[in-house]
Amino acid sequence: MTEYYNYIKALHLIFVITWFAGLFYIPRLFIYHIEAQEKPEAERNILSNQFKLMEKRLWYIITWPSAILATVFAIWLLVLMPQWLQQPWMHVKLGFVLLLFAYHLKNHFIFKRFQQDDIRYTSNYMRISERGGYPYIICCGVFGYSEKCLQLDIWRRRNSGAWNTFDAWHQALQTPPKQKSRSLNCRYFLISPNFHEKFPVLK
Repeated sequence: MTEYYNYIKALHLIFVITWFAGLFYIPRLFIYHIEAQEKPEAERNILSNQFKLMEKRLWYIITWPSAILATVFAIWLLVLMPQWLQQPWMHVKLGFVLLLFAYHLKNHFIFKRFQQDDIRYTSNYMRISERGGYPYIICCGVFGYSEKCLQLDIWRRRNSGAWNTFDAWHQALQTPPKQKSRSLNCRYFLISPNFHEKFPVLK
């Protein structure tokens, strides 16, 4: 099953992106919907019906299915890589995911009210909700913190010898000039005996 890991991860990322697209756009539709209530009655009825249809399609055709599929593929990835649940970065990521679901459910309740013409929010409130940084902060937390930690962890595991070699090289460069040659021999080549096999360009 692990041979399908990259495909599952790709699908997970695709549906996360479409999920976020829905979360980014739905507040903008709410704003337009609210501002439509200030129009004359005939125009207001036409615009309200149009925005309710647009919100319904966005929410039920794109946002909710993307959220469900992203979650399904995320759980699948955790089944394939259960050791991630023991990593601190995963705990942080899951915390941000819970905030993301809270933001999603908040928009869902607003959506249900708007579908019933129960509009209790002002356009300024929705603009603050849209631009206040909630989805952007969550996005940065989920993708910025966890993915960097994951990539660094995978790189270290796959290239432990290279990591030690570069660390030794860095330490050797910090030594006085008279000791640098000896330091390179002792720290650099003894830590990584097969250095030239890994880095033939430096041979």
